[in-house]
Amino acid sequence: MLLSDVVVSDEDSGHLQFASSGKPSDRPKTSPFITAPILTVNLMKEILLFYGEGEMANDDDLVKEMIWAAAGSLGREDDSKGEDRSLPFVRLDECAFLRALTHDVQEYD
Repeated sequence: MLLSDVVVSDEDSGHLQFASSGKPSDRPKTSPFITAPILTVNLMKEILLFYGEGEMANDDDLVKEMIWAAAGSLGREDDSKGEDRSLPFVRLDECAFLRALTHDVQEYD
């Protein structure tokens, strides 16, 4: 899946429309800063389920780790126990994808 294939079909509900075909010239000409959806637990689960990854989608800790990977070090706040207070605000754009990919490569043995 290319990030350009994920299109928000309804900004109020945050539901996605997955466009797997069409030339780049056929895609909407809008700014990714406006149209890139916020990466939430529900959105991450929806993407995983779309690709048949039900087991991964049901692992809440894994889903949260994926969101943290996409955020990188942006806005990370730890409390005195070393636990995250809340998930970061991150949009599912090219930068988030690169941060997540970099995280995966760094963790690969």
